[in-house]
Amino acid sequence: MTDDLQTIIETISVGNSYKITAIDVHTGVEATVICPKNTTKLQREQLAANKLKYVMSKQKPESSDNSNSSNNLY
Repeated sequence: MTDDLQTIIETISVGNSYKITAIDVHTGVEATVICPKNTTKLQREQLAANKLKYVMSKQKPESSDNSNSSNNLY
């Protein structure tokens, strides 16, 4: 949806809120947010996409840290 990410955005109405899930097409990584019903569609999609970017950025250092720590053992 934004930048170089290709995302699927799913919106589900739950009571007075929306549950929005953003899924990265290439990795399958998901991020979910809850928003009030008075939030615009653009705001909901931006919030979900930003959280997805955050979640994906947190996963990248872990994989590189694991490879570095195994290299430090030798």
